[in-house]
Amino acid sequence: MMIPLKFGKREESSMLSMIGGRAEEVFSVFDEMKKSGFEPDELTFTGVLLGCQSIGALAEGITYLESMEKDYGITPLLEHYVIIVELLGTLGKIDEAEAFINVVVPSEESNILWETLRKYSTTGSNQSTDTSSAASDSGLNWRKKKSKNNLGSKQNSETSSVPKIPFVAYKLFKRIHNLNMKGKKETVVTWSRASTIIPTMVGHTIAVHNGREHLPIHIMERMVGHKLGEFAPTRTYRGHSGKTRDAKSRKG
Repeated sequence: MMIPLKFGKREESSMLSMIGGRAEEVFSVFDEMKKSGFEPDELTFTGVLLGCQSIGALAEGITYLESMEKDYGITPLLEHYVIIVELLGTLGKIDEAEAFINVVVPSEESNILWETLRKYSTTGSNQSTDTSSAASDSGLNWRKKKSKNNLGSKQNSETSSVPKIPFVAYKLFKRIHNLNMKGKKETVVTWSRASTIIPTMVGHTIAVHNGREHLPIHIMERMVGHKLGEFAPTRTYRGHSGKTRDAKSRKG
């Protein structure tokens, strides 16, 4: 099947569902995009990595993940790491997955990754493993971006190349992830006002509780990086007065 050579903003947003339907063509799709001069972004790489996950292409998945920062200056997001962990888990490479988690992010920021890995192994935990041996045994060489011994150092924290992963409620993240895998758009209900809007949420409708009810919010690109609660304000949300009932109505 020939892949169209023209890729615009609209095609970029549909990259994930396009690859979801033809996972075996993930590499040719991405190559055609590069040849056409299209610059990939976080969402593009989410689609590519999901394609790798679908066909069990571990080596290629790691190559694409490393290429994000090295070739395009794109910092991998939480969902990119989750896809790699799920790929490793699906292939039964639990030790390698633990090594990967220990290397790519500080332990205090990796809860969702450990939750993801837990479903693949009853022995999985968030304890450190011998990352060098596990990685070498699988033929994978992750770069250790941050020394665990320096986690408490303010200077190292400020200069580290490890990005701070935005908080996203695990159930919300998994629901969006599963919908994207199926190429579906459905309203997702959540109580998590503190969750950060990430690129893979774009195009979905998320119903966020505002203290009284769940308000449906259609997620757009300009919302990425903001908290869900900012778009479903209540009178207790900082910086927003919200709706208040007068004293008479409360007495009634």
